[in-house]
Amino acid sequence: MKDISLGGLYFMSETAPILQPDDIADFIFKFQPEHAKPLFPHVIKAKGEVKRIEQPTKESPNFGVALEFLSGPVFVYAD
Repeated sequence: MKDISLGGLYFMSETAPILQPDDIADFIFKFQPEHAKPLFPHVIKAKGEVKRIEQPTKESPNFGVALEFLSGPVFVYAD
């Protein structure tokens, strides 16, 4: 995950996303336990609409996906 706000998020994907712009889906983002911190969510759940998908470039070999939240997000914190 590269950027997040209450309105949406932007994440990177090593593989081409199966979703396309304007698609709506339920998303669950899970973080590895070593990245979970008391003030950082362990899981983020939300329904969202794909706003854009950026193709890989020489500078960034991954796909970039911009997602607008339609409901949520719900943050789950580690115990």
